[in-house]
Amino acid sequence: MENELLESAQKFRTITEQSFMGIAVMQDHKITFVNKKLSDIFGYTIEEMLNWKPRRVYQIIHPEDVENVMPIVERKYRGDIKEIKELQFRIIKKNGEIIWIEIFSRTVLYKGKEADLVSFFDITEQKEAENKLKESEEKYRTLFNEANDAIFLMDKEKVIGANRATLKIFGFSEISKFLGLTPYELSPKIQPDGQNSKLKTLKIVKEVLEENSKRFYWKLRRKDGTLFDSEVSANKITIEGKNYIQAIVRDISQQKKIEQELIKLNKFKSKMLTRISHELKTPLLSIKGFTELLKLQFEHQLNGDMLEIIEEIKKGCNRLESLVKAILSSAELESSDITLNKELVDLNEIILKSIKDLDGFIKSRNQCINFTLEQKIKAFIDKEQIYNVLNNLITNAVKYTPSNGTIKINSHLNGTFVIVSVEDTGIGLTKHEKSKIFQRFGKIERFGQGYDVISEGSGLGLYYSKEIIELHGGRIWVESKGRNKGSKFSFSLPL
Repeated sequence: MENELLESAQKFRTITEQSFMGIAVMQDHKITFVNKKLSDIFGYTIEEMLNWKPRRVYQIIHPEDVENVMPIVERKYRGDIKEIKELQFRIIKKNGEIIWIEIFSRTVLYKGKEADLVSFFDITEQKEAENKLKESEEKYRTLFNEANDAIFLMDKEKVIGANRATLKIFGFSEISKFLGLTPYELSPKIQPDGQNSKLKTLKIVKEVLEENSKRFYWKLRRKDGTLFDSEVSANKITIEGKNYIQAIVRDISQQKKIEQELIKLNKFKSKMLTRISHELKTPLLSIKGFTELLKLQFEHQLNGDMLEIIEEIKKGCNRLESLVKAILSSAELESSDITLNKELVDLNEIILKSIKDLDGFIKSRNQCINFTLEQKIKAFIDKEQIYNVLNNLITNAVKYTPSNGTIKINSHLNGTFVIVSVEDTGIGLTKHEKSKIFQRFGKIERFGQGYDVISEGSGLGLYYSKEIIELHGGRIWVESKGRNKGSKFSFSLPL
């Protein structure tokens, strides 16, 4: 049937011209027929290829592939093999472009003589995809083998593959002895959270296969029985249609040790700050008390300059007293010794009390206070601590807003939270300043910069406020469009 079809030149041409593959008929190493598709693949015209001398077609084979291709072609012409299947190699097109092709060749009868019917497929895109996949696999293999973290592949809970770092971290000498183990066999029976390692492993495996990824802390055991802390990242991967788990295990024993040392140092520092602050309070009270006594008993004997000096001493004592108080509060927060005495209170009452208590300070700066408060806001809070937070925010607004400025205080409900904000028309904050404003001693220095502001302060007020608000389950934040564009400090509290 095939030979009859080839003998019918008209039918043969019709079929080949409609084909999606390049087709050529070769007799005695010369092209005697070529379709339009092959002309497009090679970049030569049909006339050019039909006029090629015998063996001219082989000149377009890439030089590096000639040694592989030509022996197969010669064997086919000698009759040693009946057909050529899936032979892949590169050719150089007329415009110099290099492409990959795949050919199939078999012997047929064409115009009464034996000929080779050759089919050509352009597989350049396929090859490029294969090369990219190969490169990706090589990169993954390099990362897998050279990684400092342990990486192993699991079929459900059993290890079926692992990298070199796994052996080093777990203390195994051969990979074969590690394969087949399970995470719970490489762990103490009970994890630090009190859960059974085996049951927890099976639960995590199920979750990862369903949810794709999970990151968690895990206590592991080396071959010699020593325990170590680790951070595990587990991900679902699919290989040939089957789901596996890839686990990346990082030994964080040293990190945990450093963290514990830092916690100890932090507690020691807090204790030292507390002790020093208490030691400062006694002489400070003496200085303050004797200054008051000096003024009270000898005021009529002192001239104006002397009285002014006494007032400066009192102001210095007050500043130092505020700083000592702030340090003590900060140390108390860090040591986790602070206990919130929560009760159900009207938040608006605290806001109004703060405004009233600061009335003298506000008037001294000739500030205008506007407030819009939500009616009857009841919240379960530590009354004194929230009063201190509000006092800090309003005091800062007054201090950092030039004279004759405006301060707006607002409270409103937002779902299950109440939002309180203190907005001013002051000197504002830059992006960098906003990033550090809530840090301990994160005070932005304004002294000597020509602003009509009060620059005194410990730099602990906003840090303290942030810690208190977060202890209540809320959060605190600041908004500012930049220098001289005012600031808006807000905090949320759960109802």
